[in-house]
Amino acid sequence: YSGTLGIAREATFWGVPAIGFSQVKNPEITDEGELWLSAFIGKLWDKRAQWAAQGHWLSVNLPTRLPADVRQPVIGRDKIASKAEVVETDGDRTVIIVPRGRPHTSIEGDENSMIDAGFVTVNRLNWFGGTRLEDELVAGL
Repeated sequence: YSGTLGIAREATFWGVPAIGFSQVKNPEITDEGELWLSAFIGKLWDKRAQWAAQGHWLSVNLPTRLPADVRQPVIGRDKIASKAEVVETDGDRTVIIVPRGRPHTSIEGDENSMIDAGFVTVNRLNWFGGTRLEDELVAGL
């Protein structure tokens, strides 16, 4: 799992509800998208009692453009990147790009296929894998 989700996972160890967010490279940033995302985060946080129970956290993946419909995908098998590219090094600071997943390993209904189709994906995770969210909760987002 990514560093983003590693932090969310660690937060749950301390009883802190957590959400890890990732977005595709080179997203289209718009005022409308920012407003939508702000409201979406508020909805997730307001419903945290439903998804954060028993050490669960959320993984949210954002497509190129917001607003977008929300889906709960199957967890893909390609989330571990096969390479990293050092973009910049300046003293103690290094910027790297770790491309999302591995090329051509997406399957129908997984995170990558849904993100590529323009959907926001939400997965509820725990220390042992994933637990599906209630359909009503996803529909309300």
